[in-house]
Formats: sequence, structure tokens, C-alpha cells
Amino acid sequence: MYNVVHIDEKWFYMTRKDENYYLHPREEEPLCTIQSKNFIGKVMFLAAMARPRFENEGNEEFSGKIGIFPFTKTEAARR
Repeated sequence: MYNVVHIDEKWFYMTRKDENYYLHPREEEPLCTIQSKNFIGKVMFLAAMARPRFENEGNEEFSGKIGIFPFTKTEAARR
């Protein structure tokens, strides 16, 4: 059971239709790059985790957290 790694993919929207911000008076408002709120882009992430491992004294040797990695590709916009 110690040699098993769980892998999961998760989709996230890049922004929400309605967002509220608490900004400092000198802070600029975030730039919104989407053209329509009905066509919001999505990005996929891959998460990997395993079972935590402990030493004989009970100290944690490995937390089990491997990472979360984005699957993105940057390319020029098509016309």
C-alpha cells in the first residue's frame, strides 16, 4: 500500500462571472482579458499524492504531497 500514488485531474475556470475584490486605495483593479462572460476559458491541473510515511519514532518522513501541475500551452491567438 505504501507504493501507490493517486493521480487526479481537475478542471478550473480561469475566472468567474461575478467576482468581488477588496483592493487597497492605491492598488489597480485586475485586468479582465475575456471577451464574453459566457465563454470563460478553462485550465486543467494534474494532482499527485501518496500515503504519508513516518519513522519509527513517529516523525514524519514524507508528507505524501507530491504536487499539482498545470497543463497549459501558450500560443498566439488565431484570427
